[in-house]
Amino acid sequence: MVIESLAEWNDWWKTRNVEDDLVGRERGALKEIESYFAFKEIKLLTGIRRSGKSTLFYQLIASLLSKSIKAEEILLIN
Repeated sequence: MVIESLAEWNDWWKTRNVEDDLVGRERGALKEIESYFAFKEIKLLTGIRRSGKSTLFYQLIASLLSKSIKAEEILLIN
């Protein structure tokens, strides 16, 4: 049951890509946030409501997929 719920939020596990309408237009912070991936710790992104946090996460996921990171290794929990 938990895996099915997670799979609903992590559609790229099946499709191997992120839907275009979730990615939106590239945000300026994307490159800065990508630089933090040199560290292996879990990443959290905080901010005010409707500031683009989810869009940034979907852009990061799309970027990771384009770099041949396995889709099953990317987990988004909202």
